[in-house]
Amino acid sequence: MIKSTFYNLPQEKKNRLICAAKKEFIRTSYNEASINRIIKDAQISRGSFYTYFDVKSDLARCLMDEYFKIIENQIQDALKQGNGDIFSMFTQLFDITLEYTEFKNDVELFHSLFRAMRSTSESEGPIMYHEETKNKHLSYILGKIDRKKLAVSSDDELKDLLELLVVALKQSLGKALSKNSTKEVARQSFLYKLNMIQNGVLKP
Repeated sequence: MIKSTFYNLPQEKKNRLICAAKKEFIRTSYNEASINRIIKDAQISRGSFYTYFDVKSDLARCLMDEYFKIIENQIQDALKQGNGDIFSMFTQLFDITLEYTEFKNDVELFHSLFRAMRSTSESEGPIMYHEETKNKHLSYILGKIDRKKLAVSSDDELKDLLELLVVALKQSLGKALSKNSTKEVARQSFLYKLNMIQNGVLKP
């Protein structure tokens, strides 16, 4: 949990902590990132760190908050423009993420954090969404999806579909942000995965 004490910090001290966290997450993987190195670089005590955050994942989420605000607007726009087409929405989320990382010039940072998002351990990997925000987005998406075109219709079935799409999105973003692939190759790979989920793999 990101605590109010962090948001109430003087801007200079807040920026120093954010910059130190960025340097550490770019320097090494999320799981290997050291709170000790971050607080030393930020010139704060370990005790102070825990008055701002409960766990390391809170600090990671703090770095991603701006991105998630953009995603929230993008989800709404994509579903509106695509008339509830969930596959169109995920394609736009992939594209807007790559545009955002290029604009912010934080490709290495995002690569580290997106890889960390695959973790499900709250003590080791970042739970990027506040639970309340996640539930709000989920409720919005479930209410706006055009179910007439889908073979699944119940909320539980749609949640399973969303889970599959999120996994494909994370994997493809990780590939797009790595040095071992081009963004266009990663995008085509993502579209191929979407097509497999959308149309299946068995011959009619």
